[in-house]
Amino acid sequence: ASEHPNILLISFDTVRADHLSTYGYARDTSPNLTQMAERGTLYEDAYSQGNESLFSHATLFVGRYPSEIARPVYREYALPAAATTLPEILAMYGYDTAAFTSGGHVVADFGFAQGFDTFETSPGLGFGSFFDTVPMALGWIDTRTSLTPWFVFLHSYDAHRPYTKPGGWNHLFT
Repeated sequence: ASEHPNILLISFDTVRADHLSTYGYARDTSPNLTQMAERGTLYEDAYSQGNESLFSHATLFVGRYPSEIARPVYREYALPAAATTLPEILAMYGYDTAAFTSGGHVVADFGFAQGFDTFETSPGLGFGSFFDTVPMALGWIDTRTSLTPWFVFLHSYDAHRPYTKPGGWNHLFT
């Protein structure tokens, strides 16, 4: 019904493309991602502009190098209110915007809520999982009644320390 497509942006913190079957890795590490990529857009040449979640996600949302966004001092870095973010731009085009993050540095305290209509972080987890953020995102999508296009940012630390996760993900290759 809309001339603008819905947009789902997924951030797998600390995941290497060369270890995803979606990008040709020998083990079938990402069958669901591969299936989604077949129906969506798969970027084969994308590079992080920072070596840390805070810097790289800031660049993702602002489209500038980390040093152009704010003084790149780890303990002081945050998105400035004057920066125009991706969700703010999409809102100008009529999008409803929502983010579901897993904590760490991708939280409101570092400016990442800027421009989102809804911004939720996994409570009390530090480095949360898609087990936490996906249900929040699906709940938000499922309760929508508007035909307005949406932009959802979905984030997790499943591949990040402490490198163990609940459920069947603990022994994926054994």
